[in-house]
Amino acid sequence: MSADEVMNEQLNQSIRLIEQVMEQAYFTSKERDIRYSVGGLGRTIGLIREFQEQIYHQFPDLKTEIKISLDPPLTAEQAEVCSKLSPDELDKIDGFLLSNTRSKFRKVARVIGISMQNELDSFNLPDLFYAERIKSLVKRGKLDSQGNLGAMRFSEVKLPDM
Repeated sequence: MSADEVMNEQLNQSIRLIEQVMEQAYFTSKERDIRYSVGGLGRTIGLIREFQEQIYHQFPDLKTEIKISLDPPLTAEQAEVCSKLSPDELDKIDGFLLSNTRSKFRKVARVIGISMQNELDSFNLPDLFYAERIKSLVKRGKLDSQGNLGAMRFSEVKLPDM
């Protein structure tokens, strides 16, 4: 195995391990500190994938198909909490998500992670809810997207071209 192939495999293993830890931490804890950590892990995965894309651009033979797992739906408890948000709160959330989106494509998980860590911490809502808000923003033409919006780690959004 060449050095490039070894490095690529190590990146893939790192991503898989981080994803496992992230899912375990998120779904087994309701504490805010853990949820911040999950947001940080999500951003880390996004950055690793961006680095990997640069490698794939130079060495296309290294790219392997990634199995995309769709985001799970909100639990009944989560959906109930989210359904109680007022239109003003939803507008505020959408504004925060838009403020962390740029004119170039950015991973949805990264936009959500940054937003959760900075502005959205007071809402204490799951990342899955914010992924649904991103879908709504795309549907309303407030964001452009690429990839599968059903999997926040495998989709990207940007502000529409002016």
